[in-house]
Amino acid sequence: MQHFLYFFPEPQLHGSLAPILGAAVAFSRGDMTVSVPVTTRDEIGMLARAFNYMVREVKEKERVRRRNRELQEAYDQ
Repeated sequence: MQHFLYFFPEPQLHGSLAPILGAAVAFSRGDMTVSVPVTTRDEIGMLARAFNYMVREVKEKERVRRRNRELQEAYDQ
């Protein structure tokens, strides 16, 4: 994850984006339990809310996909 932070020269930005970057890396590896705390109402907070929304939507789509597969398997038998 360190190579991501290299692109942001402002030290305060590192701290603000670190939880989002860490969650994004975990999510990209398949961890659908990640969530980012929303602590501000600025752009960083908006990004955190958007990330959390994305995770919820992907989890829901995965749940529906699994259920559809189960139903299809039951139908095929």
